[in-house]
Amino acid sequence: IGKSYSKELDHDKKKAHFIGHSGISFYKSIDILNKISSRSEEEKKLILKTISLHGEFYDLLSVKDAPSEKRITEIINRFAKEPELFHFVSMHMLCDHYGRITDNKRTNTVFIDYIKHRIGEAQFVKDAKKSDRFCTLLIGPPNCGKSTWIKNNNLDAIVLCRDEILTSMFPDFMNYNEVYTMINHEEVDKILYEKFKNCIANNKNIVIDMCNMSRKSRRRWLCSIPKHYLKSAVVFATEFEELFKRNDNRENKALSQKVILNMMRSFIVPTYDEFDGIEWIY
Repeated sequence: IGKSYSKELDHDKKKAHFIGHSGISFYKSIDILNKISSRSEEEKKLILKTISLHGEFYDLLSVKDAPSEKRITEIINRFAKEPELFHFVSMHMLCDHYGRITDNKRTNTVFIDYIKHRIGEAQFVKDAKKSDRFCTLLIGPPNCGKSTWIKNNNLDAIVLCRDEILTSMFPDFMNYNEVYTMINHEEVDKILYEKFKNCIANNKNIVIDMCNMSRKSRRRWLCSIPKHYLKSAVVFATEFEELFKRNDNRENKALSQKVILNMMRSFIVPTYDEFDGIEWIY
């Protein structure tokens, strides 16, 4: 359902591309699921995660040679704690594959079946990490409620927010979008990361108040967090229509629809190979 928002035409090759449609589909699906009162929160979560991750290992359907052990281990680690999710993602992916119109539809489920067997054998056991130090990444597009969540929770942590640094550098400007075009973004990133390193050096609890939509954007923080820290994520599953309604009501900080959709296109739901704990806010 996100394809109509992500469609890009390649006129030379006479093809249409739908890059990042799974991220947009994730947020569009929230609107639909919230209208189905019979679905439990856990069922909603499973459906949304399946939608987000259904392209994560699509390449394995058409490969001739066996994928590397590194690639196999990567997928096993991603789904080891959630074998049911792997099953649903696999089924979603196969249905999507069989429904495609293409001249070259090679289908090979051998490697997917092999990984499913490996996940079943893994018997994932991970003791709950006990630590009084934590780093929490807030995950969601603009207008999803991250700042409100921070205000409503008595957090014993340093909150790192890139937007606050950006606006503090131009305190006399009221319009966020004007400031955004004027600022030296490398300098903002440098200040932000220095604050982060300082928190780590002083063993402080940290909350990263940014969008953190992709695995790559989250990795920049997670790879620098010491092992004794608890790594957690808070996913803001805010309805698609509500996000744009809130955006229209923002003074001096409204973003274009294109900017918000591009952020959604980069979204991948967090998994337990990234975090020790994952909380969802609806």
